[in-house]
Amino acid sequence: MPTIGRLLGEVTANPTLRALRFLSSIIKNWIDQKGSKVMEQRSDWRYENAKKLDGAVLSWCLYKSPRADWDKDHCEGCWQKFAEVSDPPEILSAGYKTEDDNWVCPECFSDLRDQLHWTVVGDVPQSP
Repeated sequence: MPTIGRLLGEVTANPTLRALRFLSSIIKNWIDQKGSKVMEQRSDWRYENAKKLDGAVLSWCLYKSPRADWDKDHCEGCWQKFAEVSDPPEILSAGYKTEDDNWVCPECFSDLRDQLHWTVVGDVPQSP
């Protein structure tokens, strides 16, 4: 019965097996790279949602419904809800807003600010 050392020696001595080993490592690396790019793209769904706000100027504001029949808005990135009443607690009552009344939650703002070239005017709380 062949030993592991002998089998490994045969693999490294056989040019066909060496080539197959080399090709399999290239394929594995390619798959690993593609896989990480797919994961990056999956994590960029918020960017895709918010990219229409590229270069926007935002200000920190308390949420105020624009009309009596308007009860909520959503973050342009992740669709987090904004409302005047923050009950349940996952509904935000403040965030970043554009002049066109587009809202961005603090988490999306922090994560996408540089990529989307956002600037802030006015005062921002120390820990929004």
